[in-house]
Amino acid sequence: MNREQKKSIAFALLNYRLALSLGMQHSSLEEIGRMLETLSEKERWLVEARYLGKEAEYTFDKDLYQAAGMSAITYSKLRASAFTKLQGITDLISPSQRFGQPPILRERGEAHDQE
Repeated sequence: MNREQKKSIAFALLNYRLALSLGMQHSSLEEIGRMLETLSEKERWLVEARYLGKEAEYTFDKDLYQAAGMSAITYSKLRASAFTKLQGITDLISPSQRFGQPPILRERGEAHDQE
């Protein structure tokens, strides 16, 4: 997985958190939730702490792996495993998000207009 793919997945997770905090309801959100359920307990902890928590913007990888008592290498392998399972998440996010517009979730194959 290359750096751009990792950035896309991280961005999609942050937009998922934003959509949930705004109380949005959409089938894409449910599908993302199901994808998160496929993660192992450790992978889910990492994703929730780093990308979905209230303090996600202020949480850094180094803080997490030190708090968990794991090495940077182990943490990187765990994150890579989680991101591999979450690769499909970027298909659920509108291409307009990649250009700094507000998050817009879409059905597979059907884009929705902005309100």
